Amino acid sequence: MCGVLALHSHSMACLPPLTELASRVCAPNDVPALGPEHSLCRGVKQLLTFPCSEITNVDRLEWILARIGLKPHPRGERLYGARGARNMVGSGGGMSQHPMQLAPALLRLSQLEVRSYLELGVDSGWTLAVVTAFLRRFGPVQVTGVDLTFARIARTTRHTLKLFNVRLVPRRVFTPTTRDLCFIDASHALRDLIADFEEMHPRCRNMLFHDVSDFDCWRNAGGGPARFWAGLKSQLPRNRWTEFVMQPDLYPPTFGLGLLLGGYPIEVNASAWATTKEPTGAHGITRRSLPYCLGGGGGLGA
Repeated sequence: MCGVLALHSHSMACLPPLTELASRVCAPNDVPALGPEHSLCRGVKQLLTFPCSEITNVDRLEWILARIGLKPHPRGERLYGARGARNMVGSGGGMSQHPMQLAPALLRLSQLEVRSYLELGVDSGWTLAVVTAFLRRFGPVQVTGVDLTFARIARTTRHTLKLFNVRLVPRRVFTPTTRDLCFIDASHALRDLIADFEEMHPRCRNMLFHDVSDFDCWRNAGGGPARFWAGLKSQLPRNRWTEFVMQPDLYPPTFGLGLLLGGYPIEVNASAWATTKEPTGAHGITRRSLPYCLGGGGGLGA
């Protein structure tokens, strides 16, 4: 393979525009206060209707994602960089992502024949809606979102998720089943991440992890996703994982997506997380450490 975006021979082909489905996204009679120009509505429609040549172009896809909008955060530029901070939306929505990370990650996911997708920790549901819309361009997909509560999902987003037949299941009644892809973005505490991995890995053909390069996680949440991902990689051959950690105009890094690819079952020695240390490159950085990971908190749904 010549790079993470090189297509495999068994990759699913991009489907023609899904215009009928797109016409029902955020119809004016369903969201009269917002209408079809709501940024999530517009972005989902674009993912469903733009030509395959555009949604499979990483630069064009990043542009679509950026215009959908990012979750507001008081740290603004410190979290998203100057350019990203300009794409923060109003209260009640937005994605906690770097578009330059999510775009190539989505293209890699399109190669994995994903027919069932689970998102553990959905927050406002924007990332869930965006990933679902993108995957639908490569075939039908059964989607489930799991969280402690869905109170942060606004009416517009619920309407979009309902169109995609997304099931929202409270964590207290969730029973894991086999999935092609699981996105783990729940509690960022290291112990909880390990528990989620041990529970879900036998049932997930591929696993995606959020905040795997977030600097603040190294000094909070027991090391959080960054420490978890570093420990996991240390015990895997290179062909079992890839990551999307490109950064906009800021340093130290934030967010980051790590993809664990399918293959033989993995048995990770617990010492992988007990001995993983803060990266040498992080020593001496004057950035004030916050009491949580910037990309998420200590609870489900970051």
